[in-house]
Amino acid sequence: MLNFGYNVSCCVDRTGKIKSLFDFLRFDFQKMPGSKKNKLRFADPISRKLRIVSNIFHFTSKTMQKFIKTFMNPGTMPFGINPLLLRGSVISLLIMTLFSPARASELKGNQAGFDDSLGPQYAPYAFKGRNYEQNMRRFIISLADYAHQLKPDFLIIPQNGEPLLTDNLEPDGKVVKEYAAVIDGQGREDLNYGYEGDDISTEQSSPQDYKTMLRFLELAESLGVEVLVTDYASTPKHVLHAYENNFRHHWISIVQYRNLDRIPDQLEAPYHENNSDVHSLKEAKNFLYWINPAPMESFLNQIRQSSYDAIIIDLFVDGNSLQREQVESLKTKENGGKRLVIAYMSIGEAEDYRWYWQKQWSTRPPEWLGAENPNWPGNYKVQYWNPAWQSLFYGNEGSYLKKIIDAGFDGVYLDLVDAFGYYKEKRGDWD
Repeated sequence: MLNFGYNVSCCVDRTGKIKSLFDFLRFDFQKMPGSKKNKLRFADPISRKLRIVSNIFHFTSKTMQKFIKTFMNPGTMPFGINPLLLRGSVISLLIMTLFSPARASELKGNQAGFDDSLGPQYAPYAFKGRNYEQNMRRFIISLADYAHQLKPDFLIIPQNGEPLLTDNLEPDGKVVKEYAAVIDGQGREDLNYGYEGDDISTEQSSPQDYKTMLRFLELAESLGVEVLVTDYASTPKHVLHAYENNFRHHWISIVQYRNLDRIPDQLEAPYHENNSDVHSLKEAKNFLYWINPAPMESFLNQIRQSSYDAIIIDLFVDGNSLQREQVESLKTKENGGKRLVIAYMSIGEAEDYRWYWQKQWSTRPPEWLGAENPNWPGNYKVQYWNPAWQSLFYGNEGSYLKKIIDAGFDGVYLDLVDAFGYYKEKRGDWD
């Protein structure tokens, strides 16, 4: 029996015959994280290579058997070479040319990129390739687990990507409970205005997408996940309509300018302003979303002079990280009530102005860094499932999430969670 380190074993009997395909390629079963059953794992390039191997040996097994029996039996072997050892070596070379050690290392790091622990509905992806949506769920779950070890009441709020709530990415699908359990809120941009352009009604311009978004957000609310809506409009009529429609669904909202570079001035005060203390998303009636701020002191003073129940801001202002005392100073509304301060963090693309960016990546990019986003210069696609990318965000003292928690934020607002859609579109199985 020869083991190659890929959970694949090869067996040739003493007569030189390969008894069956699964005697040649026999898969070791392993226990899956989050599953009580032992199941097989595959990954995209590996699965394709396995199929190539199986097809080759299916159609040429008899030829190989004749070759082995004729040229590799004890009676014809020169110099006393052990025929079993030679047979194993030949087969080993075949396997090793298709399975590189580097790929095996990567699979070990990201759990083979495919997790069927949610049920048989994921089986088709075993051979089609990586399960991109489940990779994103696992990423967020890992982020949440790490954050809750450091701060048990830390809030996790993904923006967009609400189809991750169900196994088939449809509103009527089965809820992925392990994912829904770790998120406290669900952000959604462009629900009423902005989907096809600022001040353009989503319901009128994209009625089917609008209905789908509504159904997902209603599902989130039914699961106890608070909904935060950001619409993009400036026309007074549209601004008021967006606020009223969101409030009708019991969702908190902000109607902002697209650049998110100021406190919106369409209304004189935050919608449903109040002086109550806010210690959870359930208690919030409104929020401010401002991540491209003015100079540091002006930015901080403007927020201190506002009475939003929750604010979403960047950890970095003017290239400098906010300090704990600065964040704490923002947790009191102008009217005296307490509020939540939440940090923005993009996990689905790399940004060349972030603290983690290294100059040499422009010419010698890491393996997880992809093409630049043509719509957002300075933003780059990433293999968000790659352990090296994820290590920038959690699991160590220098990680992004650790910096946010150390600065005293109450939660994190995760952007570009919907990056899984980009890869599914490239593969052709996402509309």
